[in-house]
Amino acid sequence: MPLPPAEESERRVRAAFAAGRCPVPAPVCPTRGRVPQHTSGPCPLCALVQPRHGEPERLAKQLMKLIIGNKNYSSWSLRGWLACKQSGLAFEEITVPLYGEDWDSRKKQSEDIAPSSGKVPVLWDGEAVVWDSLAIIEYLADKVGRERFWPKDDDARAMARSMVAEMHSSYQALRGECPMNIRRRVEGATITDAARGDIVRILTLWAEARARFGRGGPFLFGTFSAVDIIYAPVVSRFMTYGIGVPGFALAYMEAVWSHEWMQAWVAAAEAEDWTIEQYETTARSK
Repeated sequence: MPLPPAEESERRVRAAFAAGRCPVPAPVCPTRGRVPQHTSGPCPLCALVQPRHGEPERLAKQLMKLIIGNKNYSSWSLRGWLACKQSGLAFEEITVPLYGEDWDSRKKQSEDIAPSSGKVPVLWDGEAVVWDSLAIIEYLADKVGRERFWPKDDDARAMARSMVAEMHSSYQALRGECPMNIRRRVEGATITDAARGDIVRILTLWAEARARFGRGGPFLFGTFSAVDIIYAPVVSRFMTYGIGVPGFALAYMEAVWSHEWMQAWVAAAEAEDWTIEQYETTARSK
């Protein structure tokens, strides 16, 4: 007696996998090979078997994929990368060199960064795609538990969210005059009053967070959290441009800078051989 169609389909699929080959001739995969990946290459199985066979969890456990820019310069990429590290989930990172000679054409042609119109970071999780660092933090918090990213206490969490949102939308003067440049050190950098105002505001928030909620550790809310992820590039900026800070802020900056993830990022940034001239000529020394 012949097997029912569904059972016969599953038998053929299992036999093909056991033989290390794709069960479908002439591959034409609607997912462009993202789900799933097999030793024989991109597999279009999802297009030709029952939907339940096409679910990623039944076919293969695939890593998330994070698209980032140059580690020396891309502050938003650093935030997205730290968020992925904080999640505890395995992920693949792919670096896209920013602002090269063919950047304008390359960012339009790349399917990986097309959803964000060429901006980084972009997180792919199977067919789910998330761009913008704050959105990545929230997406990962939903996957692994919000307590991994946000304080449990309501009052602390309210301030943490407000600080993250303010960093996400503010401090344009500081961003423009002191872009992240991990390899660079500027003595006596000249900055405007607007940038100084941004710095004072940031230090004020750091002081309040440490005083009210920082007793559990060296970070802004004690343990490493979404707030530290968002302000990590500010730590780098303060170091690059020699921004004078009070003792409590220096201790916090040292805690962030010496964190193993931050040190791994810094080492990779220092090993890069790309240079973006527009980020090498800002905040000149006196």
